[in-house]
Order: sequence, then structure tokens, then C-alpha cells
Amino acid sequence: MITYKEFEVIRTLLRAEETPENIANYVYSNKHYYVFKSEDEVAELAASLEKKGYLKDGKVTESAMEELEPLKVNNAVILAAGGSDISAKSVYNMPKGLFMKNGETLIERQIRQLKEAGINDITVVIGYKQELYFFLVDKWGVNIEINPDLKKNNIYSLYIAKDFLGSTYILNCDNYFEENPFSQYEYNSFHATVYKEDAHNELVVKKNQSGRILDIYSCAKSGECIYGHAYLDAELSRRLVNFMDEEIDDFRVSALFWEEFINRHIDDLDMYVREYSADFLFEFDSIQEIQNIDGLFLGNVSGWINEKIAPFLTVPKMKSATSMFCRRDFPTFSSHLLSVENVISSAIRETAHISSSTERMNV
Repeated sequence: MITYKEFEVIRTLLRAEETPENIANYVYSNKHYYVFKSEDEVAELAASLEKKGYLKDGKVTESAMEELEPLKVNNAVILAAGGSDISAKSVYNMPKGLFMKNGETLIERQIRQLKEAGINDITVVIGYKQELYFFLVDKWGVNIEINPDLKKNNIYSLYIAKDFLGSTYILNCDNYFEENPFSQYEYNSFHATVYKEDAHNELVVKKNQSGRILDIYSCAKSGECIYGHAYLDAELSRRLVNFMDEEIDDFRVSALFWEEFINRHIDDLDMYVREYSADFLFEFDSIQEIQNIDGLFLGNVSGWINEKIAPFLTVPKMKSATSMFCRRDFPTFSSHLLSVENVISSAIRETAHISSSTERMNV
């Protein structure tokens, strides 16, 4: 059996487009989370893998691939049922997963990255404004599951998708990854984390020296925060589903984030941290966080949608979406809210239809 660090060397080399001249330098410089102490450590690991027959002339061997087979990722579940928390403060009142950067929605970017990594079995759990997500079925071939009770927290969305859990990535629809973090193989269950100086509104982890999570708690001033995606191996998934089956009807459970539910049974669920740098992954819980990402939604879609909204409201087109709320002559927003939402919904569906049609023409 290969060790975790040996696994990380092999997996990184599998992603290389060509055999690197300096394996240690390539592997060490292509990790966005903490694994290796130095290039020298990577060189020692590579030498060990050569002796075991898992590397030859810098290439991964068939023996290594056989070792990786039990570690293969089966599928992914994207939690996209929420949205009212951030959308209530947003100018367009739409689900978070449909915010866009460079013409690509957040959720579609994740789906694309999963498929590029070889993960094609993808389930999306939807609820809030669910009809806006239906285009994903035709465009990307994903499976859709609907959360019927949006008053419950995302533990219930995960429960809705319980039949799909097993060697599974778990994602939130409002995550944005600078580079593709996904792989066909994972060594063990983990949750991505990011260190934050201000962790007042975050879930923070306590871990041991090996990185195993010992506790997940809130109200910390600073610390290593639950952030981004996670991976649940087959055994953890089996145990988690059993616990959810037993406790999901408890009103105290329905109010939890799924990570908090994990923490209720942390002694029986082995999950590790994967700490990323803060500039690699982003999560949008507020408009301020969205505006920190150059080109995200407000900067590249607002103008186009603005053209559709302005005639309807009988006001001149504005230079930006945010200026809509700075105009003194802007009509009372509440009186137009429902109609504007209908315009936006139509615009989203039109965008999806145009994108799908364009892709089919380019095939």
C-alpha cells in the first residue's frame, strides 16, 4: 500500500502533460495545499517509488495504477438548494450558483472542472428558484434532485442525495476555484480549509498532527476554516448515511450545516483537512466577497441584463448594476420586484439556451 505522500507524488505526475525533467521541482511547485516540507522530501519519495516499481523514468507505471484503483472517485454532489441568504442582499435576487465570471456561472465552472478531471456522474441538489437550474440537465447531463424543505439547513440537502454518496466529492454551488482542484483519485476523506484572520462567521477546525479533524466549532477570532469542497470515501459515506437516517427528523439536526453534523459523530468519522492558500479557492457568502473577484457577475453580465431591465422600468440604461440603487429617480424597487425577477429569469434561460445552441453548432 502506498503512503499518502507517495500518492500525492503519483497523482501530481498523472496530471502532467509531459514527463517533467525535474520531478521534485514539478511536484512541489504544483501543490496548492500543504503536503511536502521541501523539494528534497519529494525527491526522496520519488526515489522510493522508483524502487517499488511505481515510477519508471519519471512516468507512472501500471503497478501504480493498480494501487490507485481502490482510491477512484465515483461521483460528485453539488449543493445548490439555498440562495435566499445572499440573494436577498443582491441586486438580482437569484441563486448564488448562477452568478457569473467571464461569461460562466459558478456552478457550470465546477461542473466543467469535474468533467475535465474525469468525474462525469454529477448530482445537483436544488430548491430555491429551482427552475433556473433545469438547463443543466440538457447542457451538462447532470442529475437533478430537489430539496422540498428550504427551511432546513444543507444537511437536509445532503440527505436528499444520500443514495449517491460513496467515494464522492461534495461541493457548494457558490465556490470558485482558480485552478481545477479535482482528480480521479483521492486517498482519504477530507474537507478543504483556508486560514482566516477573521473567522467570526466561519466554522473552524481543530486537528491533530496528522491533520485528522477532532472538532468543528464556531465563534473563533481566527483559525483554519471549513471552506470549499470535500471528499467522502465509501466507508465514511456509509456511516454518515446511517447516522442521517437515524437523526434527520430531529429538529436540532435540521438546522445544522452538514459539516456540523459530521462533528456530532467525529469520533466515528475519519475526516482530514486539506489546507489551501486563500488565493486559490473562494466562497461567496456576501456581496462584498463577490465584488472582491474581478469580473464576477456584476462586472460582466449586469450591462447585458440591464438592457433588458431598463426599458421595462422606463428608466435610462445605467453604466453598472450597482448604480441602479444610487439613482434618485429610480422607482420604488419593491413595486417592481416580481416583474423584474421574471425578466431576470427569462434572461438566464435565454443565456443558457444560446450557450447550448452555440456549443452544438461548434461540435
